[in-house]
Amino acid sequence: MSHPSLESSLTLQCMEVLGGNTRTFRKIEMHGIDAWVSTDPLGGPSGGDVHYLSSCGTGRIIRILVADVSGHGQEVARVAGELAGVMRRHVNTLDQNLFVRALNREFKTLIERGQFATAVSATFFGPTCELEVTNAGHPRPLLFRASTRRWSALEGPPLPEGKVANLPLGILDKVHYFSHSSRLARGDFVLLYSDAVTESVGPAGNQLGESGLIELVSALDPPVGESFLESLVAALQNWRSTALDDDETLLLFSPNEMRPDTTFAGRLRGTLQMVRSFSAAVRRGEGLPIPDAAPANIGGAMVPALSRLWSRKSPGGER
Repeated sequence: MSHPSLESSLTLQCMEVLGGNTRTFRKIEMHGIDAWVSTDPLGGPSGGDVHYLSSCGTGRIIRILVADVSGHGQEVARVAGELAGVMRRHVNTLDQNLFVRALNREFKTLIERGQFATAVSATFFGPTCELEVTNAGHPRPLLFRASTRRWSALEGPPLPEGKVANLPLGILDKVHYFSHSSRLARGDFVLLYSDAVTESVGPAGNQLGESGLIELVSALDPPVGESFLESLVAALQNWRSTALDDDETLLLFSPNEMRPDTTFAGRLRGTLQMVRSFSAAVRRGEGLPIPDAAPANIGGAMVPALSRLWSRKSPGGER
């Protein structure tokens, strides 16, 4: 991949889902988060890495998904479309448990075609600036804390002994998924990536690995959006001694100061967008993107103070 330049900057509206499995390098602005994504499919305009971002009808719930799907060509294109449908059905779902279980069910139907996927799903709840991450056999995200100016792996909760947990999607029907929650501050950044990054081979024949990636990003200037992503892509190219033999995806995101439009006109636009989305779901034969009944979700949409009810007290939980 040549040194990337920003293709475009998009604003993700409420009830929208953006992403796919094609080559891209762009910025996506949302209420609560700015994101930058770089994808480099191997040997063509599309590949096996899939990414999606969605925003709920009230602009408070942002969901980010990065998945590495087995297969190639039309097989993955079909899966990418099915993943978009799952994202749309759960665009208003605050409970990531429901979303990850739906993902696993979706991939269980694909296992007959010999396909499965590793994936990492992140849900950002704007009113509390909390990020919940669920990892299904995927490389761990990295977190940059502005307060310490240090990068580290985003740790997940310890997995209980004797439980089959956090497996790639589509392997088994009943898998326990455990998530981790943390609060993000302005200036914090999270980096999601596919295994092509950590499996890069250097001059000594060694793989970069997670620790090597942390060293690489720590040697760069503190992240400031697309300039950091451009520098990281260039640093990876310089470190590698061999060409990529897999699809590569890098997705960087950080909290911003944008907040949902709570004016009457803004609420009216959000309501109309939800009605249009419901109608489109019916036409496509998909499940309606109905919000889950958590007080922070339903009540918080009408009384902002109720949004504060969504706060994970423990370092992780079964999803």
